Amino acid sequence: MDNHLLKPLSHYITPDLITQAADTLDESETSVFKAMSSSIPTLLTGLLNNITDTTFIDKIINLANHEELDASHILSDPTTLLTNKSNQFTLDAGTSTLNMLFDTKQSSLLDLLGNASGVKKPSVFRLLHMTAPMLLAFIKQSDFDTDLLIKTLLSEKDDILMATPVGLQALLSKESAVKPQVFTRTKKNKKKETEAIKHRWIIPFLIFVASILLFVIMKKSDGEPDTPIMPNKVPETLSEPIEPLVKDTKTDITLPNGYTFKASETGLENNLSAWLAQTDTIANKDQWFNFDKLLFPTAEAKLLPESNLQLKNLVEILNAYPNISIKIGGYTDNTGDANTNLKLSSDRAQNVVNELISMGIDPKRLSAEGYGNQHPVASNDTEIGRSKNRRIALRITSK
Repeated sequence: MDNHLLKPLSHYITPDLITQAADTLDESETSVFKAMSSSIPTLLTGLLNNITDTTFIDKIINLANHEELDASHILSDPTTLLTNKSNQFTLDAGTSTLNMLFDTKQSSLLDLLGNASGVKKPSVFRLLHMTAPMLLAFIKQSDFDTDLLIKTLLSEKDDILMATPVGLQALLSKESAVKPQVFTRTKKNKKKETEAIKHRWIIPFLIFVASILLFVIMKKSDGEPDTPIMPNKVPETLSEPIEPLVKDTKTDITLPNGYTFKASETGLENNLSAWLAQTDTIANKDQWFNFDKLLFPTAEAKLLPESNLQLKNLVEILNAYPNISIKIGGYTDNTGDANTNLKLSSDRAQNVVNELISMGIDPKRLSAEGYGNQHPVASNDTEIGRSKNRRIALRITSK
């Protein structure tokens, strides 16, 4: 049997799941897609970081195979994990997995994933607590044992690390780099204890060292039971209040031809239709409307299926205003080669136009241009700023 982890798990990130998660967390679908796409390789990287510790991998396998973990339910309806109404064991299993994989790095991890995707920190927290049980459920459903899980992780190592958000490996490596130093110091102290036992003046010091060693040994033995122990509470780094779940506010948009549909109150459709409804507005080269639900694979120009709904809504708006023409603009951040970015932005803008044409819009009403890293709307010094600069926008060229 040909076992894989990264691709099969990614297939569970469906358009419907993204929409439901975005509505539940009051986040844009684009940001949720980025966060969820990053969360799976992040969890797998956490496993890779402990790949040489078979006892650790055993704990993950034992947790996944627990009789109370309903794998089929988790994988068929993962959105139930976004609230506190899911099976308590499943929620605790997700928390336990994150504690085991990332320990005290969890708060920094939430910041990293939030900055990379543009999702609020509490939302990243909930998304990780959805994908962690999904990982356990997939391990259980696929009949992984310790050896097979290790073998599969190693075979996919390069792909997993390439899919992780920038900075994750550095974040985790700092923790792993500390462990050998602590171990070395402990061994050195034990050696000193043996050599210096003859000197009475150092006995108080040795008693102090012995007490520390006893504490470390007890902690180590407590931390390695035969089966995983569920935490009584979430680590202090994650105990900050989580914002209440608020559904994305939708509004009814009624066009001049009588067609009505629902769209986000702050999205492109509502902003554009409200502007067009004003009789005194004129086409302005500086008036752009940003798409908020178009998705592309990283560094690719092909539109993902999740983009179809917003494009269909735009087609209805164009049909209701048959005299207007529009221009689609593509933009990138300043990361990478400028010429490559310019081509990518042009290809993405043109693909949006091509999609609108395939949906029945006259090509004469459409144009496209890529601007690469020109015209940033935010600072490129932060990931949040760069994510805002990577965008597709629309301008009315005639009304």
